[in-house]
Amino acid sequence: MAKFILIRSGFLCALGLLTACTNGPEKYTEQDMGPVSARARNYLVDKDPNALVRVGFGFEQTGHLESALGLYRQALAADPNSLAAKLAIARIDILWGHFDKAEASLKEILAGAPNQSGALRLTALIYEQRGSYQKAIQTLKPLLNGVPKSQDLIAVGRYHQIIGDKTVARMMFEQAQRIDQANGDAQTMMALSFALEGAFETSVALLQNALSYPAFQEAAKKALAVVYALSGQADAAYTIAATLENASEADRLKDFYQILPQLTIEEQSIAIMLNKIPLSAVKRLQEATSVEYP
Repeated sequence: MAKFILIRSGFLCALGLLTACTNGPEKYTEQDMGPVSARARNYLVDKDPNALVRVGFGFEQTGHLESALGLYRQALAADPNSLAAKLAIARIDILWGHFDKAEASLKEILAGAPNQSGALRLTALIYEQRGSYQKAIQTLKPLLNGVPKSQDLIAVGRYHQIIGDKTVARMMFEQAQRIDQANGDAQTMMALSFALEGAFETSVALLQNALSYPAFQEAAKKALAVVYALSGQADAAYTIAATLENASEADRLKDFYQILPQLTIEEQSIAIMLNKIPLSAVKRLQEATSVEYP
């Protein structure tokens, strides 16, 4: 009986007698998405599909990735040429670790627009996740022409720091700071670059300057704690972190501060520049101490 129903449905689809015969997402829906009703979703689809992408981004920001993806797919069904929807779907795939799928989608975008900034940044992120930092640098190079954005300079600087090219890394951080003086990341990254080579006094001096600006204080405190941790003063690092607005973050970072001096310079660079400890380092430390790290 089931087999007959499937064949019958396929036959009706072929004749165009069913309205919902596509394999992909539908333009219209009967499903509410959290506080966004099906009626509101369908209204936005007709009025402005990219508005659905903006609503979906709100879900994504709060960690509701399934809901975000549903809205992105509906937007793409309504407008198959929506660049915003395509990039958003690729971003979700990256967050879920579906790198090959995301890369294929991004290649399609870049085939038609080789310098599309969003697609280049997401492609670089895929290479970052794979540990291919040279490829990430090459991917972002087109965005450094003309008047680059500080976020791209900082990203390229981070990758150069990881591969051991501190001179170019600092050039990138310095240029980012000149372009956008309100961006505290450039100054903290510069300070951490010096800390990674053991120039702690220079690093602290740079961060003390950053601490004099209220907008930079939180980022500067976090960086200062890392500098103390790198120098082997985990307790001092924890004390500094406890003064952050979110004081509970200090407890989350306590193990990180203790682990940091035990890492190789490359592992430290990855941990500090990208805010993650390489899995290989975690396994090595576990084997050496028989202690499980979070």
